[in-house]
Amino acid sequence: MPIIGVTSFPDIETKVHRTNTTYIKAIRDAGGIPLQLPTVSAEEEAREMLAAVDGLLLPGGPDMNPLLLGEEPLPQIGLTWEEYDRFELFLCREAKKQGKPVFGICRGMQLMNTAFGGTLWQDIFAQDQASICHRQGKTMRRERTHTVITEEGSLMRKLLGGEKVPVNSYHHQAVKEAAPGFRATAWAADGIIEAIESEDRRMFGVQWHPEELQAEHREEAELFRYFLDLCRRDHR
Repeated sequence: MPIIGVTSFPDIETKVHRTNTTYIKAIRDAGGIPLQLPTVSAEEEAREMLAAVDGLLLPGGPDMNPLLLGEEPLPQIGLTWEEYDRFELFLCREAKKQGKPVFGICRGMQLMNTAFGGTLWQDIFAQDQASICHRQGKTMRRERTHTVITEEGSLMRKLLGGEKVPVNSYHHQAVKEAAPGFRATAWAADGIIEAIESEDRRMFGVQWHPEELQAEHREEAELFRYFLDLCRRDHR
């Protein structure tokens, strides 16, 4: 069974590295073994962590520090942690060097895109990009509240099985322009990028949270099955 490294956010107050159980369950349901990766600042240590796994899952989490993007922060920026950002950015780039598949979810997709030269909207509402709700409030996390349109011939269209698919949504940052070597393959009704994939389809990401949906919606489980299949082939 392939081993999937899942990064975890270091909570200052509780002194606990957090990984939502829904990510763990989704990996196990797809036939993988999840392994929590604690945040470290030493690159050699992070490199060895990655060498011990067959694939990397970058989960949702806090905002990226705008200074790493060469930008000053908007007032709407939330919690950031530069050490965590740098850790995940290094892992993502190192995964490409080591030939490890990467699946990015929400922040994870944004970070993957940034790691390879893409750009980011700091706040889609303040920057006048959003005309629909991208940040579910009191709705259950597994409730689907808006749709995405997938590109014909894309990995997303193949895995999700349709042109228009309902998803859940919890974000205010978003991919602005896809990084070189990647392309956008799904969009919300207002044009916000909802999925990207690399040219070789070994790195891909979605803006919504399929880990919350995969137990009840087969098309969302396909995202994890595809990712695990990539990792399983390499594991052999």
